Amino acid sequence: MIGFIIDCKDVEIYLAAANDAIEEAKKVKVDIAILPIVSRCTMDEIEAAGLINLIKPSVVIPTHFEDIIGSKKNLEKFSSLIKSPIKIVVK
Repeated sequence: MIGFIIDCKDVEIYLAAANDAIEEAKKVKVDIAILPIVSRCTMDEIEAAGLINLIKPSVVIPTHFEDIIGSKKNLEKFSSLIKSPIKIVVK
Protein backbone atom coordinates (compact mmCIF):
# COMPACT_ATOMS: atom_id res chain seq x y z
CA MET A 1 0.00 0.00 0.00
CA ILE A 2 1.20 3.48 -0.80
CA GLY A 3 -0.24 6.96 -0.48
CA PHE A 4 1.20 10.45 -0.55
CA ILE A 5 0.51 13.74 1.21
CA ILE A 6 1.56 16.72 -0.89
CA ASP A 7 1.94 20.12 0.81
CA CYS A 8 1.61 22.90 -1.76
CA LYS A 9 1.32 26.52 -0.66
CA ASP A 10 -0.90 25.94 2.39
CA VAL A 11 -2.97 23.29 0.61
CA GLU A 12 -2.49 19.67 1.60
CA ILE A 13 -3.42 16.98 -0.89
CA TYR A 14 -3.80 13.27 -0.17
CA LEU A 15 -3.10 11.05 -3.18
CA ALA A 16 -4.27 7.58 -2.23
CA ALA A 17 -2.48 5.98 -5.20
CA ALA A 18 -2.62 2.21 -4.55
CA ASN A 19 -4.12 2.47 -1.11
CA ASP A 20 -7.02 0.97 0.74
CA ALA A 21 -8.95 2.51 3.64
CA ILE A 22 -6.14 1.53 6.01
CA GLU A 23 -5.77 2.91 9.54
CA GLU A 24 -3.13 5.46 8.46
CA ALA A 25 -5.46 6.81 5.75
CA LYS A 26 -8.21 7.29 8.34
CA LYS A 27 -5.97 9.74 10.24
CA VAL A 28 -5.19 11.97 7.24
CA LYS A 29 -6.21 15.63 7.54
CA VAL A 30 -6.07 17.35 4.14
CA ASP A 31 -7.85 19.91 1.98
CA ILE A 32 -8.07 17.74 -1.15
CA ALA A 33 -8.24 13.96 -1.46
CA ILE A 34 -7.60 12.05 -4.70
CA LEU A 35 -8.50 8.39 -4.46
CA PRO A 36 -9.65 5.39 -6.45
CA ILE A 37 -13.29 4.42 -6.14
CA VAL A 38 -13.14 1.25 -8.24
CA SER A 39 -10.22 -1.10 -8.28
CA ARG A 40 -9.33 -4.73 -7.93
CA CYS A 41 -6.60 -3.99 -5.37
CA THR A 42 -7.82 -0.88 -3.53
CA MET A 43 -11.09 0.41 -2.11
CA ASP A 44 -14.44 0.35 -3.85
CA GLU A 45 -16.86 3.27 -4.01
CA ILE A 46 -18.49 2.39 -0.67
CA GLU A 47 -15.18 2.12 1.21
CA ALA A 48 -13.88 5.27 -0.49
CA ALA A 49 -17.00 7.26 0.48
CA GLY A 50 -16.66 6.05 4.06
CA LEU A 51 -13.05 7.22 4.16
CA ILE A 52 -13.93 10.62 2.68
CA ASN A 53 -16.79 11.13 5.15
CA LEU A 54 -14.37 10.30 7.96
CA ILE A 55 -11.42 12.53 6.95
CA LYS A 56 -13.67 15.33 5.59
CA PRO A 57 -11.53 17.10 2.97
CA SER A 58 -13.03 20.17 1.31
CA VAL A 59 -12.68 18.56 -2.13
CA VAL A 60 -12.50 14.97 -3.34
CA ILE A 61 -11.35 13.88 -6.78
CA PRO A 62 -12.42 10.28 -7.47
CA THR A 63 -10.35 8.19 -9.89
CA HIS A 64 -10.41 4.81 -11.67
CA PHE A 65 -14.13 4.81 -12.50
CA GLU A 66 -14.81 4.21 -16.20
CA ASP A 67 -11.26 2.91 -16.43
CA ILE A 68 -10.41 -0.67 -17.33
CA ILE A 69 -12.95 -1.75 -14.72
CA GLY A 70 -15.89 0.14 -13.32
CA SER A 71 -18.49 2.43 -14.81
CA LYS A 72 -20.26 5.72 -14.29
CA LYS A 73 -22.56 3.86 -11.89
CA ASN A 74 -19.62 3.55 -9.49
CA LEU A 75 -19.23 7.35 -9.53
CA GLU A 76 -22.96 7.81 -8.98
CA LYS A 77 -22.94 5.43 -5.99
CA PHE A 78 -19.84 7.14 -4.54
CA SER A 79 -21.41 10.59 -5.00
CA SER A 80 -24.65 9.53 -3.34
CA LEU A 81 -22.74 8.47 -0.21
CA ILE A 82 -20.70 11.68 0.22
CA LYS A 83 -22.00 14.04 2.90
CA SER A 84 -22.13 17.79 2.31
CA PRO A 85 -20.29 20.15 2.18
CA ILE A 86 -17.57 18.00 0.57
CA LYS A 87 -17.24 19.00 -3.10
CA ILE A 88 -16.75 16.23 -5.67
CA VAL A 89 -14.71 17.20 -8.72
CA VAL A 90 -14.68 15.08 -11.89
CA LYS A 91 -13.53 15.90 -15.38
